[in-house]
Amino acid sequence: MWEDGKLVFGNRRNLAYLLGATAYNLVQESEFQDQEGAFFQNHTFYGRDLSDGLSALGNGLTLYLGALTWYFIAYGAEYERSYEASKTVLSAMAVTAVTTTFLKGVVPDSRPNGSKHNFPSGHASQAMAVAASLDELYGHWVGVPACLLAGAVGLQRLDTQKHDSGSVLFGMVLGYLAGKTVASHHAPRIFGMELGVTVDPEQGAPALSLSRSF
Repeated sequence: MWEDGKLVFGNRRNLAYLLGATAYNLVQESEFQDQEGAFFQNHTFYGRDLSDGLSALGNGLTLYLGALTWYFIAYGAEYERSYEASKTVLSAMAVTAVTTTFLKGVVPDSRPNGSKHNFPSGHASQAMAVAASLDELYGHWVGVPACLLAGAVGLQRLDTQKHDSGSVLFGMVLGYLAGKTVASHHAPRIFGMELGVTVDPEQGAPALSLSRSF
């Protein structure tokens, strides 16, 4: 996890994206925080059952339970590639969780509902870390639906006034960068080439691909 953390935060492009998300959070708090709060007080996007389901799905404990279950099943069945993928997702989640917890402890930011520890959203960061990891490991057929679901989790945090858009956006950017960076580093390789899944443009059939950067 330590090595993966250095990969994430030692990347200048990642830091630039995180600074951009931080800048948005500062503008949101100073310019339109009250208007945003009033909007979500008067508008509801999800019914109660769906909202509760998304909240449970994006909870870190739920995501860790799912990833650990995947890990132990793959280990027990000796599915090597699946086993390595589960470790990659767990590492991305761990980097995201440590960073999120640290920032919640040092940033004195109140939630729209009045409670503490607003910045950043843990639900948004963890859900997006898993989604981005899956996208990198298994391609867009898996990753895009997972990212859309993570986005729905982020909207649920706004809808229930658990977080504002600045904390949700930063959490999603953090999770996305952690998931993509860690998973791309641990992607399975054959003879030094990256193994991936692609789609034949003529027949639309999925196929394995090997690629290498020079």
